[in-house]
Amino acid sequence: MINSTSSLDLDPFTLSLLALAVTTIAILSVAIRQKKQDVNSSIPKVPGPRPIIGNKIESAEELVVKMEEWASKYSKNGIVEMNLYGTRYIIVCDDRAAAKLEAARPFEVTRLPQFEAVFQSLSSQGLFGAEGENWKKDRRIVGPSLSRKNVRDYMSSVKIVTHRLMDKLDSLKASPIAINELLLCATLDIIALVACTADIDSLRQGESNMGNDLKQLFKALSIRTISPVAYWKIPLIGNYLDGGGSAADRLVKTYRKLIRENEELSESEKPNNFLTKVLSLNKDKNSEYAMAEDRLIGN
Repeated sequence: MINSTSSLDLDPFTLSLLALAVTTIAILSVAIRQKKQDVNSSIPKVPGPRPIIGNKIESAEELVVKMEEWASKYSKNGIVEMNLYGTRYIIVCDDRAAAKLEAARPFEVTRLPQFEAVFQSLSSQGLFGAEGENWKKDRRIVGPSLSRKNVRDYMSSVKIVTHRLMDKLDSLKASPIAINELLLCATLDIIALVACTADIDSLRQGESNMGNDLKQLFKALSIRTISPVAYWKIPLIGNYLDGGGSAADRLVKTYRKLIRENEELSESEKPNNFLTKVLSLNKDKNSEYAMAEDRLIGN
């Protein structure tokens, strides 16, 4: 006789069958989606898509490089179609074509539904990943903080990081210089200084907790955006499989602390950064455009 508790203990063979079943379902779903999207189109296509995986990329980090390569080789009138894991994507690589799309954003032209969901999964729900009404509400608070006048206030932070980058490049004797990592560090340093006056200085100091978490967050966002399976929705462990969930949790904790510290300062003591400006615009909690703290952190 088998009692009810022992029946939950699965042997390795049964676990293997379950894993095979899940994999088969995922492959079939991608194949069906790919078949549905195999329609006639006048848009030029990137040649050589493979079954299931589509056009081959080595990693999520390589995606931008491959897209630029495909756009250069195969685009027509600034547009080319690619396939990733059964999903059809259109690469727009011409200013005029991009301007037409931007003019219709975000109501007539929207991103794929999973795009906003991916941002939400990593506590990054904000204007950049928003659609429709969420975009409209976020823009009322975030938009003014990015006006020409306010961006001028942020330029001192940009100049600090730019000078550090130039000094770093001058100190390197190698020729040619691989600048990918340096540009990423410069981007993270600018984001941290402009957003909350946090000088992580990853260009000169190397690794930092916030810098590493931001890198991991951006990496997880890029991986999840093109993933054919929403693995992060697996209960309990899914959000942490790619390191993104842990990085997001730590960043949210840091940002909550920065918000509390900012709110305790007098007006004359507050730094002239993005956080201060957004908090000031979000003071009216009764406004229909008021942001909850989670969404403010996402922005």
